[in-house]
Amino acid sequence: MTTGKRSRFRDAGVLAWMVVVLPLMAVVAGVTTLFIALGSGSSDAVIDPVKRTAQIQERDLAADRRTQAFGLAATLSRGTADGDNVVVRVEGALPPVDALTLTLAHPIAGSMDQSIALVRTDDRVFSAEAIIEASHDWNVQLAPADGSWRLVGRLVQDQDSADLRPALGR
Repeated sequence: MTTGKRSRFRDAGVLAWMVVVLPLMAVVAGVTTLFIALGSGSSDAVIDPVKRTAQIQERDLAADRRTQAFGLAATLSRGTADGDNVVVRVEGALPPVDALTLTLAHPIAGSMDQSIALVRTDDRVFSAEAIIEASHDWNVQLAPADGSWRLVGRLVQDQDSADLRPALGR
């Protein structure tokens, strides 16, 4: 009979530990999840300026409408470690401009975002000596300094080129 009492005490001890350990593990998992969610670069930030009215976010689409009216489109070619340039060829009724800004937004880590100044090298060609990392995707935006129009696209991991189109009608 003594073995039965010892077994019950041991089972009660295990049960007591489970009552303490399982909720403690849930709290640790929750805190860890919260730490990861609020950590640096953990949200996919949009590079467009937005205006907030109550709980509604509004984005200015005037530049996108102008881009659509000009019939603009472009092809981006990625610079490589071999020293090739980043090259953008623009099609459509291109307004007179000598330089463009290529904004590369990392889909997750905003700290990795970069901006490349492109200069006109030909009638419809803009380039810069730069390397675009190929280990992940990039959200791409091409616009003049005044932001009067813009083209957007996605440069996929390990691909050498991307098509840039107006944001409206995509």
